[in-house]
Amino acid sequence: MDALTQAQNNGDMNAFIQILRLRSIELAKAIHEVSTGSYSIADKAFYVNGFRPDRHCQPCSKGRRHEAFYTGRARTGQVYELNAMNQYPFVYICGVGIGPDKDCWKQNLHLPLIHVPGQDVSITSYKGYVFTVRNARAIPIPPLPEGWNELDRKMVRCKNFQFAVAQFGYTETH
Repeated sequence: MDALTQAQNNGDMNAFIQILRLRSIELAKAIHEVSTGSYSIADKAFYVNGFRPDRHCQPCSKGRRHEAFYTGRARTGQVYELNAMNQYPFVYICGVGIGPDKDCWKQNLHLPLIHVPGQDVSITSYKGYVFTVRNARAIPIPPLPEGWNELDRKMVRCKNFQFAVAQFGYTETH
């Protein structure tokens, strides 16, 4: 007989209520883990082969998204094969945090990669998810100084944009 049934049978209502509360908390935690943990392990994986210098965030990248590894489809505990690396020089894994813009950027995950047989890369998201990518090397993202090329702060601070400038160069667009 479990503790809940035993408390109920003994007429110990305080113990019965306490056990119910604990089980409710455990259930709420389990529901929270399922609802937040099984989705959004990263916003997307995007194969990159070019740059649109008039945009920032993922739209500045030319290429295509990984069909199984983007918001709403990507799940924890899964293995995703990045099988288009022979057609694209880079894959960019990007996870966007939630909240106001002034704080959200601290939670974002940026992991640009290049295929390198025998090397592994691991990174932990703000939610505590560990991403391990096999046969790849992370590419550093050099920051751009404030006001670079007289562009606004949102553009210059965007990691996708910084990566693209470093890898493809920058040509002003009008």
